[in-house]
Amino acid sequence: MPQGAFYAFPTISAFFGRRTPGGAVIADALSLCEYLMRECHVAVVPGEAFGAPSALRISYATSMEALASSLDQIERGLAALLPAA
Repeated sequence: MPQGAFYAFPTISAFFGRRTPGGAVIADALSLCEYLMRECHVAVVPGEAFGAPSALRISYATSMEALASSLDQIERGLAALLPAA
């Protein structure tokens, strides 16, 4: 449960090694963030700068509608990733 901040840090290491529909490999949190920005139009921050290299930083300081829409986009983007070659 959040305790004072408005950020979530979900672990995303299960997606490392997967490929985008375009063939790029998701090597780390940064490459996943770039994919989500480019393909899903959602901005998230790699967790490396916050001591969580296998996580994303997601801000939830927005409306419930915007948050729900963004999480739906992230879900679709992650579902589109292909297994590692």
